Amino acid sequence: MFDLLVALILVVLVVVVVILQRVAVLPRKTLPFIIAAIGSIVGLSLLDQARSRGLRDQAKRLEEELKGTEKNLADLKARAIVSDQALDQARSDLRSAVEANQKQALLLDKQLKDRHDEIEHMSGDEVAREFGKAYGGTP
Repeated sequence: MFDLLVALILVVLVVVVVILQRVAVLPRKTLPFIIAAIGSIVGLSLLDQARSRGLRDQAKRLEEELKGTEKNLADLKARAIVSDQALDQARSDLRSAVEANQKQALLLDKQLKDRHDEIEHMSGDEVAREFGKAYGGTP
């Protein structure tokens, strides 16, 4: 819309200047100044449009960069949540394994003590017979 308005104003100015010069209201010496003024208006307008276009392009690029950064942040958050969940699961599994090993160690210790007392009270023949059962042969 702004482009059309600038073009329309320039056309009207050129037509008015040409008419005024033909009617001899404007002397010939002022014509270069008027053309320079019109040229500077056009130049400033083009410069402003180029700057606006550059700023819009930069804003669009920054928006896309921001969206990409937000997406990366969301991915990192999702991975962190998954990692935290996996870490919690691994800790829980480790606790369960430690507890199971501790129970097993206590049971083995109890069985060993019971068996130790039993072996201490065995006679020589009973020891030989138990040794044969356990290790598949005679001493």
